[in-house]
Amino acid sequence: MSFMDRFESGLQKGLDVSRDMFERARDKAKDLSEVGILKFEIRQLETQVEKLLGQLGSKVFKKFVEEKSESIAATDGEVKLAIGEIEDVKRRIEEKELKVKEIQAKK
Repeated sequence: MSFMDRFESGLQKGLDVSRDMFERARDKAKDLSEVGILKFEIRQLETQVEKLLGQLGSKVFKKFVEEKSESIAATDGEVKLAIGEIEDVKRRIEEKELKVKEIQAKK
C-alpha cells in the first residue's frame, strides 16, 4: 500500500469518526432542547394549576361565606368544573413528565 493510499484511508477514517461524533452531538443537543422546552411547559402548567386552585378556593369561599352554604360537594356545578380543569392540567403535566423521562432514558 502506497503512502497516498494509507493517507487517504486515514483521512477517510478521520472523516467518518468526525461525522459520527457530529451526528451524536447534534442528537444530544436536540434532546436537550426538547427536554428544556418540555420542562418550561411543565412549569407553565404548574403555574396554571396554582391559579386554578386559587379560583377553586375562591368559589368554595363564596359558597360558604357569601351564599351561606353549610356544605359543598365535588359534584357542585362550579366546583365540579374547576376540579375537572385542575385534573386535566395535571394529566397534561404527567404526559410531559413522561416524555422527559423517555428522552432522558435514550441516553
